[in-house]
Amino acid sequence: MILAATISKQMADTVVTLYEQMPAPKWVIAMGNCAISGGPFAYGGQYAIVNGADKILPVDLYIPGCPPRPEALIQGLLQLQDQLTKGGKTNVLRRFKRFDQSSPCASQLLNAGVGAQPPEGK
Repeated sequence: MILAATISKQMADTVVTLYEQMPAPKWVIAMGNCAISGGPFAYGGQYAIVNGADKILPVDLYIPGCPPRPEALIQGLLQLQDQLTKGGKTNVLRRFKRFDQSSPCASQLLNAGVGAQPPEGK
């Protein structure tokens, strides 16, 4: 289950019911500041917002950001996959190491304008 928005107390019972109806194994991802901590709506004396998904459900993975970047979601899913495989790192995107920028081949690519290269003077 991916929780990606503010959870109101009125909606909390429905979210818990949905979680209980999920088949096992169950994984919960809290995505974004609103789902993780209630966001800007959490303040002293408020009565309508749940101050974080972990107050009502066991959260397995937190993805920070407001809004979270797409790369963060992909990284979170890969991290969840690593948790499921007990650190086996069997997914395709983690199988290969990043290229070494000090190698002659990488320096030729960087000189040709391919890859990340910082701008001059910064």
